[in-house]
Amino acid sequence: MCVGVSVLLVVGCSRSPSAATTATRADTGLTTKRFNGGFFTIEQPAGWELVTAGSCSDFSFFLYDSDQPLRQVFYFGQAGPVYTNAYQREIDRTYTAMGGYATPWLDMPIVDPLTPGNFLLQFPLVLASEIGRAFMPNGPGMDQIQIVSTETVPSPVPGGECALVRAVFLRDGSLGEGLFCLTVAPLLPFSGSPGGSIASGFLISGVAAEKAAFPGLVDDLTRCAESFTLDEGYVADCIARQEQTYQGILQAGRTLSEASDIIMGGWEDRSQIHDVLSEKWSDTIIGVERLYDPDTGTVYRFDLGFREEYEAGRERFRLQNLEPLPEDNYDLWMAPVLDGEQHL
Repeated sequence: MCVGVSVLLVVGCSRSPSAATTATRADTGLTTKRFNGGFFTIEQPAGWELVTAGSCSDFSFFLYDSDQPLRQVFYFGQAGPVYTNAYQREIDRTYTAMGGYATPWLDMPIVDPLTPGNFLLQFPLVLASEIGRAFMPNGPGMDQIQIVSTETVPSPVPGGECALVRAVFLRDGSLGEGLFCLTVAPLLPFSGSPGGSIASGFLISGVAAEKAAFPGLVDDLTRCAESFTLDEGYVADCIARQEQTYQGILQAGRTLSEASDIIMGGWEDRSQIHDVLSEKWSDTIIGVERLYDPDTGTVYRFDLGFREEYEAGRERFRLQNLEPLPEDNYDLWMAPVLDGEQHL
């Protein structure tokens, strides 16, 4: 997803060796069938839709459940370019308005500072840009993204940064959670560029699902991503046609295999602190708050702002001893949540 910019096609980011890289992928319910796209293959879950775009360095796919759109697996070889500061975008707008070369990425977002997490936050705007819509009209849907955790891993791109990012988000009002491995790097100045403060995202892999179901689907979703394989002849042809532009090329299927290890390893190694933070961000996104009964340990969910009303007159309610959840009580934050309005 890039216009007129020379970039590198590189191997995926890698994670320090750990037990997670050899973890067994347990089956949890998704039935898949091998899809052959001619120059690539992937395990496609029954009933899911597959959208592809681009070629060679920017080949991308979006695999999703049309009945449960939050369930998705995607990969973008390249996405951008984006701006790394507002000043550069104003320069480009002025340059274009004065009759200079057209700059097709004027509506791309600003990612400042340039980090994988910040790029993910702006990724919906990248997809919604003129370039993004032309590249993949029906792409991943994520709004109000909130970062839960970021783990930096070695970057495959000289001068770039790669990370595994866990996030919660909304899609059509429904709450989702996902894990994303992506690299960001500045783009070198190129012929015809009015400026140089632009960058791109590379090798963006993601798996996501509705938040409640995500823990049980991570294995299956990651296995789908891991199954992606490019035909070696196709890869060789890309090298032959673009050898002056690219300094490296991924081996067939290697990028998503490595990225899948990073994603699965990050999930298996996640901390309880980040699990709690995921719940807190989720409550913030959908506008709710949790209270619990210290006598029974039962957790209730209310609309945001209820606690203030409750504290002003507990005697008006059937449940009169509710308290906010302790900040670090993992068991309470992971406990089933009841609709508070139905129990007051």
